[in-house]
Formats: sequence, structure tokens, C-alpha cells
Amino acid sequence: MRAIEHLLHPEMEKAMDAWLASRGHSWQQLDRGELEVGGVALTPIYLQLLLIHSDPVYFAETYFIERDGPHAGEPWRFFDYQKPSMRYRGDTLHECGAEVGKTREIVALAVWMLLGYGPKSRGEMLIGAAQDGHLDSLWDQMLAQLRETPQLEKAID
Repeated sequence: MRAIEHLLHPEMEKAMDAWLASRGHSWQQLDRGELEVGGVALTPIYLQLLLIHSDPVYFAETYFIERDGPHAGEPWRFFDYQKPSMRYRGDTLHECGAEVGKTREIVALAVWMLLGYGPKSRGEMLIGAAQDGHLDSLWDQMLAQLRETPQLEKAID
């Protein structure tokens, strides 16, 4: 592996290394500007953004900020058991106890897909809940993350 001057996510160097290796590419090729994606030269920052936008865990942990509590102002972090659930591409039904991360998963996936990064077209998503109050809290969280993150706010204009 190679150290990068500016990592956008703590796991990004490992993800970049895996992406390059899976395609038979090297860090040297990336550094020399020899790699392209869709006719666009691939730089370390561009590759990071590609990986972040293609993975809902990296996406939320890069862009979303804790709004309150002892970690206010810090990036979101998911529990280890949430990451496979976040990366699952099928339909999901959450039937969990309190404080296990349901809202966080739903908000992250909804915003990720709303902005067009998910596997479905924008707008092809349904979120249901037993009570309107549950949906209100999801909506409030989604709006807060979109409004308070300049990169995401620009994406919805």
C-alpha cells in the first residue's frame, strides 16, 4: 500500500488498493495519470470520490456529520454489523430494538439513492413506517444532512 496525502475516509487507502488490484492496476499507474474511467483521467482524489459515491457506507461516513450529543461535529460512523446491511442491494425490512441504528441506515441509504448513487433510478424507493412520527424523524434527518453539508446541498439544487 501507499500513503496518500489526503484521504477522504479512514478506510479509503485499503479500498483504493483493492480497486486497483482487482483491475490489475498499480499505484504507480494512478500517480502517473495512466488510468482512465469513462474517458476521464483518474487521479487519487477522483478515485476516492468514485469509491465513496459507489458505497453507501463510505458515502455517509464521508459526508454526514453528527448533529448533537458527545460526538457533535464529527463524521458519522456505523457499527460493524450495520455495514453489510448498508451494502445489501435487496429490499430491507427493519424489525429491531431501540438504538441499533435503523434510522441512521434508512437516512443514509435514502440520501445516497436520492442523489442518484444507488443501484436504482432516483425516486425508485419506498420508505414506510408504522406511524407518521417515525417518517417525520427520518425526513428531518435527511433534510438536515442535505442542508448542513455543502457538497450535498449543491447536489439537490
